[in-house]
Amino acid sequence: MIFVQPYRMIVVSLFFSTLLILATAFYYFIYPKKKPNLFVLLILISLLPLISILRQGSYESGDLSLHTKLAMQFFDNLHEGVL
Repeated sequence: MIFVQPYRMIVVSLFFSTLLILATAFYYFIYPKKKPNLFVLLILISLLPLISILRQGSYESGDLSLHTKLAMQFFDNLHEGVL
């Protein structure tokens, strides 16, 4: 059951993407001559990745342990004054 959460996030992301598309189409249907506010549309589209970032648990990738080790070495070098 370790792989359930990422697949669930795909379904959640698809659901919210479809909801945003339907809401935009509904707006065009209700107000056909009025142009939508592009800034608001940009903010709404930008919120879609935020759903997966704020999910429960930690982010898991294949290189997570490698990048963590490299970041720790980089911080130690900076702390010692090595540029």
